[in-house]
Amino acid sequence: MCQVNQEEYFNRLIMQDETWVHHYDPENKAQSKLWKHYDLPPPKKARIQPLVSKVMLTVFWDQHGVVMMAFLAEGTTITRMYYASLLQKLREVIKTERCGMLTKGIHLLQDNAPVHNAHVAQMKAWSCGYEILPHSPYPPDLTQSDFHLFPIMKLFLKSKFFSDDEMLISEVVMASDTICRLLQVDLVPCRWRTSRGHHLHCRPVDAVTHSICRTASP
Repeated sequence: MCQVNQEEYFNRLIMQDETWVHHYDPENKAQSKLWKHYDLPPPKKARIQPLVSKVMLTVFWDQHGVVMMAFLAEGTTITRMYYASLLQKLREVIKTERCGMLTKGIHLLQDNAPVHNAHVAQMKAWSCGYEILPHSPYPPDLTQSDFHLFPIMKLFLKSKFFSDDEMLISEVVMASDTICRLLQVDLVPCRWRTSRGHHLHCRPVDAVTHSICRTASP
């Protein structure tokens, strides 16, 4: 189907992924670089670890941006029933945010986590009209969130401190909106076609990262 009509295929594709977001994530070495005089010693830096407090982010997104986000407090497990409820909520969001998409049919790309493959989740996906796409265990060309969405989002959150989950969630939502505005390119088809041997010129992620840094600056 993808080979016959790629544009139609990607218009029906929604991806799902999960990641931890921390209350505080220190700058990496590249971000913490400082200019110094050539005859001065380098500044001493303390080794800082991310705060233990964190929130599990589940995101559903497509080539146009984030469709739905859900957050789970630390210490709470993603269960089969919880994930099935997310699939139902996703259907309601698609009705309002992606008009006509349900009529065409949804291709859902998710990883092979046990809760995703559980019978209750599979039946909920079927009742919602989703077609679950096959997903091999280690497909770097299909892990779009790890290439585009999550790295830029976490860069946006770097060196910011959040005292509670509510503040962190609010910043993550704002970061996702900013990323969607800055990307301005259908990265999913680009990545797919490039992995199939075609060379397309997409906007470099480094350029988007530079824009994110300028946006995040006070």
